[in-house]
Amino acid sequence: MTTTLVGVGVPAAAFFFSISGRGNDTGKFEMIFSNGGRDLLLLALVLALIMNLALIGFRNIRYVVRAELDDANSRLILDVRNLKAGSLIEVSVAYDRVSIVSYRTLKFPGMSAYQGYRIMKDDQVVGYLLTDHFTWDDQVRNVQKFLAELAGRVMK
Repeated sequence: MTTTLVGVGVPAAAFFFSISGRGNDTGKFEMIFSNGGRDLLLLALVLALIMNLALIGFRNIRYVVRAELDDANSRLILDVRNLKAGSLIEVSVAYDRVSIVSYRTLKFPGMSAYQGYRIMKDDQVVGYLLTDHFTWDDQVRNVQKFLAELAGRVMK
């Protein structure tokens, strides 16, 4: 939501302040309480709402937040969650039914694109493991190491 507010709110505020002094004697802050200011603020709020709904609609995928390899039972155990329902769902998949496919999210104005891997059970998507959405380098290395270990078990 912060990205949307910055992406929509800052240009709307800049537009608001650029036109607020034209053709009238009122100050820039007085225009906030006039009809024109309220209309512009309402427009900015509507645009922010549309961007947030688009974010939820386009990016409401099941993100993998925890992954574990269970060699004793030959299973992959994943905790996944999506944007709408924040509850964790634990999914367990046998190694012989797992497939890994490269994935890149759709580009949408105001939202950055992510890339990673789609983890599938037969033909059904179990979750998405993003590889470029981390702050620390050790997290990226841990995800790459996990994917290499998983690929070694899946290919057997």
